[in-house]
Amino acid sequence: MHIDYEMSEQDFMDAQKLARRHSPNRTFRWTFRIVPFWGLFLVLAVAWNIVQSGYPWNNGMVLPLLLGLLFLASPLLMNQVSRRIFRKNPIFRGQRSLAVDETGVTFNTPTISVQPKWGSIQNFVEDDTSFVLYQSGVIFHFIPKRQLSPGQIAALREAFTRNIAHKL
Repeated sequence: MHIDYEMSEQDFMDAQKLARRHSPNRTFRWTFRIVPFWGLFLVLAVAWNIVQSGYPWNNGMVLPLLLGLLFLASPLLMNQVSRRIFRKNPIFRGQRSLAVDETGVTFNTPTISVQPKWGSIQNFVEDDTSFVLYQSGVIFHFIPKRQLSPGQIAALREAFTRNIAHKL
């Protein structure tokens, strides 16, 4: 099967979110879910301390407050970093092609070609917008569904289900 497509910034963002949410690396996955709550806790703790002590401000509260705000804003910061990566890296732009056969998957872009064999792909996940193929906890490939027909989506799902051993 051969598919030609282009990737938009939104496709990239959707795939990044899906990849983070289902990463095989549990520490990575849980860190992005828990860090904003730590930030909220720190901000509330500083605010509570200020209210309980009659509103005196001391410089010892600056670091916990800044750290709390940074942790609380981490999802927004990650989105900005992902957008910057997409915009500055030409590998994500231009016509792309995907070929699926009995040996593996081939991804071709104007600047690079990657040919992972089925045995090197640990798992795949999908949602309404993307397929994500994991080679490891940090290396993954994604295919946006936006430009695929329902038949192509079903054929890819069947090929991935048949050839990829789920190790998660």
